[in-house]
Amino acid sequence: VWPDSASPIHPVAAATGWGSPGVLAGLAALVLVMAVCRWAWRRRVAPWVLASTLTLGTLLVLAPWSRFAMGFDDVAGPLYDRYLYAMAAVPGVILGTLLGRFLDPAPWRALVAVALCAVALGPATARRAQMWASEEAFARAGLAVAPGSANMWTQLGSAQLERLRTLGDASAGAAAVESFDQALALDARHRFAGLNRFITLAILRREPQARAAAEALLAQRGADPGVLHNVAGWHASRGRFDAAAQLYERELMSGSALPGAA
Repeated sequence: VWPDSASPIHPVAAATGWGSPGVLAGLAALVLVMAVCRWAWRRRVAPWVLASTLTLGTLLVLAPWSRFAMGFDDVAGPLYDRYLYAMAAVPGVILGTLLGRFLDPAPWRALVAVALCAVALGPATARRAQMWASEEAFARAGLAVAPGSANMWTQLGSAQLERLRTLGDASAGAAAVESFDQALALDARHRFAGLNRFITLAILRREPQARAAAEALLAQRGADPGVLHNVAGWHASRGRFDAAAQLYERELMSGSALPGAA
């Protein structure tokens, strides 16, 4: 009703007065939902109670004063519609209640109606669910709405890196390097893009590029236990045990060493 500064999950301008866009409309909608909720509770009509409380509860969860985990801020609005999943049941509850009055005398009619709804909604539901089919599908869906998101490019690269690790797919590794390069072009100090790019290059055995990436990581984040651990492991895998031992020692001295460092 009275939005604070815009956020990815609530991308509207801050309200400065009752004449601000959406304030009166939001208030009217909230009052209407509360009135329907009160009416349903007084009438003890179970479907209407369910529909109205699901709607009111979702509105309160997404209210400006609420704070909840939403993943990557830059794509929360377009992708995190999971917060609307409960309220998405409301139209079905209402439609089912209305149809029930007309179809109750003939159960076969209800079965036909359910089948028609499934045929109509099934393909649309499958398309909407596709973005959650895999980590890579999720990342590509995010990039479709936020192509300038370093987080989403890193997410895509991480999914491709996992394919390289589990399937040995060298083409996925090459694609991962490109994705991490895109992320670093947008945010040169991204927390995971640089490290994952180095790991990918190491797995692909692109030694000159991996060495340059390792040196850049140590210069940029030489106190990060994750960086020290992974670069040390790379040195050890190549038989450079003195260099590996020195980095593991630095990692242990940081006080936040990863398991296995000692």
